[in-house]
Amino acid sequence: MMKLLQYGLLSIFGFVALNFTVSAQQIPTLDFFHGRECPHCQNQRKWLPTLREAYPDIVINEYEVWHDTENQALWATRLAEIGETPSGVPSNVIGDQLITGFAPDHILAAMEANYGPPAVDVSTIEIQEEESKGLDIILILIVLGGIGLAGGIAFLGKKS
Repeated sequence: MMKLLQYGLLSIFGFVALNFTVSAQQIPTLDFFHGRECPHCQNQRKWLPTLREAYPDIVINEYEVWHDTENQALWATRLAEIGETPSGVPSNVIGDQLITGFAPDHILAAMEANYGPPAVDVSTIEIQEEESKGLDIILILIVLGGIGLAGGIAFLGKKS
């Protein structure tokens, strides 16, 4: 009888430990459906490093849906799985929750509900600005210079 009780308790503890391990190993995942030119989507993309710092093991699946028809179909399929339909970008799917629009507080709440608390206090994370502003100015100058050159050539060509 004692051995039966020991095996029973051991089985219960083993099941609980296995169940805890499986749920603890669930990888945080965000499906991020966005439009290339969408300013809200761009703001969220700048914020994603904050989310990565809060959830270091996160997998972020990014899908551009304004220009990519395969991603549009995937977006519709993924939302149908959770009983939703595409209505706007950014669309964030976390577990079985949809968050439409860039709403950091809602995204973090859904992450916590599905994957537990963040590794760090998000309010202490500094959002890094992209360092491409200098490159953006150079590209603008190149484009404007090209337009000026083309206009000059066209003007001179008409004089001849």
